[in-house]
Amino acid sequence: MNVLKRCSLWLTMLALAVVVYNMTGRDDKNLLLFFTSPPFWVTEYAGCRIPTAVHYVLDVTFWFGLGTIIDLMVRKRTP
Repeated sequence: MNVLKRCSLWLTMLALAVVVYNMTGRDDKNLLLFFTSPPFWVTEYAGCRIPTAVHYVLDVTFWFGLGTIIDLMVRKRTP
């Protein structure tokens, strides 16, 4: 599969863009990070207090993992 056609690449790039946007300080209330990060939802629901850097790593890792799963499913479907 062509690298540019992989979901893991595009979802990871999107997650990195959200993280960089948050790191610049423009997302001062962390709304974009919250709405695009399922790991953030879980930690907020559970009441966990973890450092922001860990949120960043979890967000990028989650989207890379989800993209990889989608890529594997597509690869199995394609003859």
